[in-house]
Amino acid sequence: MDTAIQKKEIQSLRNKWTNSLEAYENDTDYISGKLSVSAQIPPEFTLRCNNYRDASPLMIKITALPKIQLFFQFTADYPAKGMPTYQISCLWLTFDQLRSLCRQLNRLWQTYSGSPILDIWGTFLQEAIAFLEMGNLLDLTEDADENSPQKKKMKFSGKNKGYGKHRVLVAKLDIPLSDYLIKFNNNIRVREFMAAWHTCSKCSQVNLGARSVVFKMCRHILCLACVKRLVSSQRPMMNAFYICPVPLCEKSVSKTKVLSFLDDIRANRAYVTKQVYSLAEKLKNTKTHEEEERPKKVVECPSCGGSVDVFSLDDNLAMCSCCGNIFCYLCDKTYHGINPCHIALEDKVRVFLAYSSASDDEKAALIYKYGQKRLSRLVLQMCPPVEPAKVAVEPIEVDE
Repeated sequence: MDTAIQKKEIQSLRNKWTNSLEAYENDTDYISGKLSVSAQIPPEFTLRCNNYRDASPLMIKITALPKIQLFFQFTADYPAKGMPTYQISCLWLTFDQLRSLCRQLNRLWQTYSGSPILDIWGTFLQEAIAFLEMGNLLDLTEDADENSPQKKKMKFSGKNKGYGKHRVLVAKLDIPLSDYLIKFNNNIRVREFMAAWHTCSKCSQVNLGARSVVFKMCRHILCLACVKRLVSSQRPMMNAFYICPVPLCEKSVSKTKVLSFLDDIRANRAYVTKQVYSLAEKLKNTKTHEEEERPKKVVECPSCGGSVDVFSLDDNLAMCSCCGNIFCYLCDKTYHGINPCHIALEDKVRVFLAYSSASDDEKAALIYKYGQKRLSRLVLQMCPPVEPAKVAVEPIEVDE
């Protein structure tokens, strides 16, 4: 096993893909992990989706999309001979598009066989939109098609389950894909706005976005001080609207929006645009077939801390609808297919003690999580068999 070369590749990947790589290299069986890649989005990239109100489709500009997730596992003879086994997952690509990416990943391995391949794969996945010739449009108006991933549960393109050389992983969403992408894009925009510095359109002072507000009608940005002066100096027209205080601007601003911003500032929460909250309210009131199904379990996302509904206990797959993280809900690590959960070095004693004193049902749960083979190996490590002492027997002379 080329363990030294594999660990060196993981270290170089950590230097380049700092916040995008999750790797577990302390496992005695194999090195595995997940590489999350942000696809390069062309300018003026547009999402076309069905409209709830009329037959005409909605056209929405998109600046952020969920990452393409590549789950990998090094084989014993990688990189000398064997290619890493992998699974690929992306919410906004169809099943056939993911298969095309898999075929290209295999062709890249044939070209660079014998060399570290993960960095090459990650660089290619960044150009997935250009490779698939999607142009500037992501069309979801026909999302009921059989090839759409959001209509499928977990699927694999090979005959065998688990990791493999042609694997497409499709996760189930609990809301329509178009609504999820709009919510994801808006959340990223809000996060970027809150973390950046902006110049107030009224007083020209520079303030953090978390203490600023954007007026939707005129796109003017006002700081907290100017918003307070607006509330104290103006009486809202017809008790519903204020007038934007920026000179030569006569756009109306909702009284509810302004007062909500002040309330959220007092509660140490930033309010940026009403669009995000109206969308959240819309999603809350929209019932789909997926939402009518009761979740079997609710777990916490290890990435963002949000609540994740698990609808099937037959698989350890869970996906967060807030950040898009796909993980194993049993160990809170990156999803590892049907392979048992990894036992970290610092947890071996705890798992051994729990297994030793567990009831039959608790042992069955631990075996389902970690696997019988791994637990048996752990017991042998903690309690190695004691060989019987070899005693030299000397003959005794007996007088007759």
